[in-house]
Amino acid sequence: MNDRERSHKFYYDRKAKGLCTQCGKPVTDGMTTCKECRLKKSERRCKDDRTREYRRNYTTKKKAEGLCIYCGTRKAREGKVACEECGKKQAEKAKETRKRLHEMGLCECGEKLIGQEKTCPVCKARKADATAKWLERMNDEQYEQHLQNMRANGKARRDRWREEHRCITCGHKIPDEDTHKTCPLCREKARNKAHLRYKPVKKEFGICARCDKKVYKNSKLCKEHYDIACAQAEYARQFNKAWEGYNKILFAKKKVEE
Repeated sequence: MNDRERSHKFYYDRKAKGLCTQCGKPVTDGMTTCKECRLKKSERRCKDDRTREYRRNYTTKKKAEGLCIYCGTRKAREGKVACEECGKKQAEKAKETRKRLHEMGLCECGEKLIGQEKTCPVCKARKADATAKWLERMNDEQYEQHLQNMRANGKARRDRWREEHRCITCGHKIPDEDTHKTCPLCREKARNKAHLRYKPVKKEFGICARCDKKVYKNSKLCKEHYDIACAQAEYARQFNKAWEGYNKILFAKKKVEE
């Protein structure tokens, strides 16, 4: 019997005997708790409400003054509610909490995760909505600066994960014998995403798989994307010279065996 089951048994045993489920004193008014325990609970609730109201007013005041809502003394960063030092502390604290929950197989909201995912579908949708609203408030200059920061941070993160032999997409550890840069799950997702580009409907009506233009000759692409694909293939061929030699040796052995 775990603690939760033991607590439930303790609660229902006292309730069946007509005792207060909190302190164990007899109850005569048909309630599950005595008058004293109900009064204590009401006082705690009022105290919590006053604390929340005070914190809400304090936060609103510090925001209006342009100060950090945590320390209340240093100036908050531009577009943020915390100063540089408190922002780093809160970010590190949140990171440790997410890591601990992820090790337990839980999302930051407490929901159980599926597979190697780091967040549940509900939290993903909530974060996507918040990000969309945040981007709408930006002007063109801020948005361009945001894109540059994202590209720089993404490149630095991928370089760090590559050195640690982690998947450059999700960050999960890759086995030492695996020479790929991504994990099997991310490779499967990428294959499925690439497969969706070449929809059978577009092929049936002779439409380019990457845009809505007519296909070029008997290919699946228009003239523009056909030239891009040819250039990419030509670039990739320069790295496949070794395979040509291996194939010649392999096919030569097969002819000898035949």
